[in-house]
Amino acid sequence: MEQTRIDIAGRFDKPFAQAQQLNFKLGVNDYKHDEIEGGEVGTRFERDGFEGRTELVLEPMAGIQHVLGLQISQDTFKAKGLEAVVPETDSQAYGLFWLGETHFDDLTLEVGARFDQVSRSPETPDEVNDECELTADQYEDKDFSNSSFSVGVIKPVATNWQITGSVTHAQRAPETQELFSCGAHAATQTFDIGNPDLDSETALNIDLGIRKVAGKLTAGLSIYQNQIADFIYQQATGHTHGEFGEYEFVQQDATFVGGELDLAYALTDGLALTAMADRVRAELDDVEGDNELPRMPADRYGLGIEFDHSNWNSYAQWVSVQKQDLTAENEEETAGYDIVNAGISYNMIMATTEYRIDLKGTNLLDEEIRYHTSFVKEQAPQPGRGFSLGLTAKF
Repeated sequence: MEQTRIDIAGRFDKPFAQAQQLNFKLGVNDYKHDEIEGGEVGTRFERDGFEGRTELVLEPMAGIQHVLGLQISQDTFKAKGLEAVVPETDSQAYGLFWLGETHFDDLTLEVGARFDQVSRSPETPDEVNDECELTADQYEDKDFSNSSFSVGVIKPVATNWQITGSVTHAQRAPETQELFSCGAHAATQTFDIGNPDLDSETALNIDLGIRKVAGKLTAGLSIYQNQIADFIYQQATGHTHGEFGEYEFVQQDATFVGGELDLAYALTDGLALTAMADRVRAELDDVEGDNELPRMPADRYGLGIEFDHSNWNSYAQWVSVQKQDLTAENEEETAGYDIVNAGISYNMIMATTEYRIDLKGTNLLDEEIRYHTSFVKEQAPQPGRGFSLGLTAKF
């Protein structure tokens, strides 16, 4: 793998009247990597492009603090060889956004809006694998115009307690591989079939939460529902191509419902107990029979302890991941597992240098861990028990 990346960031204070600040970032990237087959380069992947973002912080108007921004990116993807499943594609994206915040007594209101124009321009391949049932004339330029809007509120309800809420409408354009894939993808052990007729996803998300932000007990609880029209995902067809299962990019209306809980309780100064839990359920709308989405994460809950004293920091955490038996068509169940991680670090600050030594242990129970969200969970479980020792120096 070879990568050259240059990033530039800057800020101008009070660039002109009615403007407080102008921030900008620009990143230019030149990337390639070779995948070796039998000692020879089997496939070469290249990606070149840039991304720029400018934010103009304006003077408050009618009690509203607001930011106007522009984001531009260009990306050219090339693949040549055995696993070149996507044609050379040039992608361009332009985004214009506005963010505003205002206060009504003790209530904070946040509003955002964004407009995006995205284009995907593939090179027409000389020939198309007939196993994909795609034709050369389907590899045409695609343009998507997307808009997003959001409204959020934060309201104190008691000492150190807040309630939060947000409503978001958002759209996402299909990625290059979702539109134009055709062929075997060894990294995921899949034979991918794109869909050039995909439309942009459109999501409507409602999120409600309550949190305690100070005191011995800090906590956060949130629940959400996300309805996504034309949700894009990879569906196993049940067919195989050699060693690889066949997966099609399809889209269907879907609904996600979930919740997250985080707790921390300070036993003494520097010693705290923590707890967490999360769950998400998703179903395809208007689908008869098995309407579960594939590769959905399993339920989780866990406990932890954190200790900070002087220059020492340490932690230990146990998380129990449940069996995932809510499976889609042509998908296998995944067994649950318990994972225990722990670590300790020491910080030393000298006149001109700061040192940090970290010792970490992962999967200390040496469990067999297979993420249900992974395409290769059957072929490649996660690493067993492991330890790492690191030294960081800043000067």
